[in-house]
Amino acid sequence: MAVGIQGSADDWRLEMLAKLDELVAEGAERFSWITAGDAHVCQRCAARVGKTFTAEEIRRELRGEFCRPGDMDDRCRCTILEEF
Repeated sequence: MAVGIQGSADDWRLEMLAKLDELVAEGAERFSWITAGDAHVCQRCAARVGKTFTAEEIRRELRGEFCRPGDMDDRCRCTILEEF
C-alpha cells in the first residue's frame, strides 16, 4: 500500500467512515460530497460534487475505489457534510 506524506488512502477512508457513523448517529440522512475545488481534485471526486447521497451510498463510495490522487504524496482532501 502506498503511503504519502499525509497518510494512506485507507487512513482517510477510515476517518470518513467514522465521521459518517457519527453523523448518522446524530440523525443525519442525506449528505453532500465536498472537494477542495482546486486543480488537485481527482476526476472521481469531482464527479460527486453537487449530488446528494444517502448514508449507504456514501459507504459504497468509500468502500470502493473512491479517489485517485495524481501524486502519491497527495491525500484525498474531500469531506462529507450533512444536507438539511
